[in-house]
Amino acid sequence: MSEPPMIPGPLHPDLFGGMSSMAISPGDLRMYRVEIAPAGLPAGLVLEVAAVNARQAHQFALAEYVRRTGVAETRLTLVAIDLLDDPPGPDDKRAYLARHEGGDA
Repeated sequence: MSEPPMIPGPLHPDLFGGMSSMAISPGDLRMYRVEIAPAGLPAGLVLEVAAVNARQAHQFALAEYVRRTGVAETRLTLVAIDLLDDPPGPDDKRAYLARHEGGDA
């Protein structure tokens, strides 16, 4: 039986003082709903992203908010983050891989 393909996962410290991506199975991805808003505002942008954990989902959502609006990341606040029951679909998995290729991991 063949092993599932591995994809890049979250970054972790490596032996050379830098950061390296862990290898994960696509089955390790989960869907998160993340709401990001500029500091002091009660509502902002709600995004659904595939990620390995809530921290990574938050990082992806911040990067996407900055890309869409141009608001500096330091001015943004996490309003809510929820783990969704539905698994990531093919488009969600492609978006996950694109975020890694684009450096938004």
